Amino acid sequence: MNILVDDAYERNLKNISLEVPIGQITGIIGPSGSGKSTLAHRVIGEYAKRQYKILNGDATQKDIAFKPSVNAIFNIPNTKIIKQDKIPERISSTIATYTGIQTELINILCKYGNIIGDSGTIISKPTIKDVRKFLQKYHPYIDEIFIVYCHNQTHTFCASLYQKLKDLSIGKCILVSSFDNEFKEISINRLNKLSNKFTYSVLVPIKLNVFDYSIYEATEIDNAEYAIYLNNEIIYFESEYFDINNGKFYQKASHQLLSFNSTSINSGKCSNCNGTGITHLVNWDKLLIKDIALEEGFINLTKSKDIYKYIYLGINELNHDLKINGISLTKTFNELSAKEQKYIQEKIAPFVLRHTNNNNICSYVSEIMCNFCNGSRLNYKARAIRLNENNLTDLLSYTPNQLISFLELNNYKNETLINKLNALVISNIEYLALNRSTDTLSGGELQRLKIAHEIYNNSTGLLYIIDEPSSGLHPYDVDKLQQSISCLNKMGNTILLVEHNYDMLSIADNIIELGYGAGHLGGEVVPYLNSVLNHSEEINHVRKKLIVNMEDSIILNKVNINNINNQSFKFPLNCLISVTGVSGSGKSSLINKYLYEEIRLKTLGLRSPNQSIIPNSI
Repeated sequence: MNILVDDAYERNLKNISLEVPIGQITGIIGPSGSGKSTLAHRVIGEYAKRQYKILNGDATQKDIAFKPSVNAIFNIPNTKIIKQDKIPERISSTIATYTGIQTELINILCKYGNIIGDSGTIISKPTIKDVRKFLQKYHPYIDEIFIVYCHNQTHTFCASLYQKLKDLSIGKCILVSSFDNEFKEISINRLNKLSNKFTYSVLVPIKLNVFDYSIYEATEIDNAEYAIYLNNEIIYFESEYFDINNGKFYQKASHQLLSFNSTSINSGKCSNCNGTGITHLVNWDKLLIKDIALEEGFINLTKSKDIYKYIYLGINELNHDLKINGISLTKTFNELSAKEQKYIQEKIAPFVLRHTNNNNICSYVSEIMCNFCNGSRLNYKARAIRLNENNLTDLLSYTPNQLISFLELNNYKNETLINKLNALVISNIEYLALNRSTDTLSGGELQRLKIAHEIYNNSTGLLYIIDEPSSGLHPYDVDKLQQSISCLNKMGNTILLVEHNYDMLSIADNIIELGYGAGHLGGEVVPYLNSVLNHSEEINHVRKKLIVNMEDSIILNKVNINNINNQSFKFPLNCLISVTGVSGSGKSSLINKYLYEEIRLKTLGLRSPNQSIIPNSI
């Protein structure tokens, strides 16, 4: 049984009908503009999407779903579209977070991990005697602790607690409500009258010098714990542990603690870099013109009316602020005292750092590794949770194969995690570290990552529409991508490839060719010769010999960006240059991020800090 497209006339398609064999790989080829994407995406893809919404009874979604110009499509299975567009570029998005591998690693750390303190000792949940020893050593002024009879519980639990506290002859307690988190002393009678809209913690203060262990140990109240009031907050020892060797606090392993994307108050993301692993510094040598008077406009940015463009800093407001702080506007920045210079920098920096995503500002800002977390994105409490001396940051620095070996060697069982890692291996991106940000991946790596995600899901019976997967790829990467797509097909899925690359199409079982030309000349199914797929004749490209003057070149000295380490490059002018290499080799980093930036600085009349040589003719 095949997918049958009956009378498609969307855009330039000329009432075409065709079949797509189920369970096979079918390529759609033809000149650019012949209707390939129209057929695959706007007809088959959108029809499948609309049908899914109708079958699931979602009338609201059905009404707004795009209805392609086609009479009908029969036997179409559930469909997924893998496009060329990038995964949303967030610096906090990594291979591990995108695939869910990080979540599974956190599960293992929560189950098997230990808290390892600075001294190398295992930090465990303290007993009441440990707490008393800790207070005597580090906080001798604290003379009471709290028995925590419930922590963030509902009003129902608190009401049942009332009689048990009454039997212990406890008349008053401390109540902390999720309504305002305030510390209030109440009569235990009020525990019967609490609102069901909030959660509550019930604490009973006990003086340390008269502490009766029996009150705690003989209560027969489940989950009774203890806490102290320290630095204007309650420290609950159910989740907060301490190192008796240095008094440092740690936290019980949890998903919130081990996530640098969490917004929970218990999040373990680094507070200095907000979980990104990097911080920004203003390059003052670039931003400030230090040898002209402040009143002449000493910030190296375009002025628009009365503001510095791009950072929206008012010129008059800035000058007025400097005046009232005793800073002379007739002096240059270099003539000011160190204290005055620091004041100006602290005044300007927030305006600049607020607009680091602006292309006109980013050249004045440097990204550096956060010196609080050393780029790990996590605070010290999260980094202290370890498996065999490896914390989450260490484990995420592994490649899929390395992590599989670690898990198997130490007998940490998690079938879901192993399957996800194997999907990355099958998709031929086993060389990438799991902490690699998705916004640094090449086009080929992104395609294989998306396919790996589908391989892990182990779906079968689906139609995958894959849009020009080989676009921009090195032949070595095309071969890897073929293996991934073939694996998806062998799992029992139908593959529809929109392609130009004959090497990529060699895995196809069938070919649909549209033509004969583009636009109104296309939109028809044309006869296809299978011999094209088996082309054996070499295509000879005759190149014109050109004498290149290597003296007239752009020279990049000691380039260090992403995976390019201390390499130098020479780009001769007045000729066509090809930059090639496998996916992830550094092509885009070199051209788009480095060379472009050096030329941009040159055109702005700014000196490159990288000692690159850009000819004046550029």
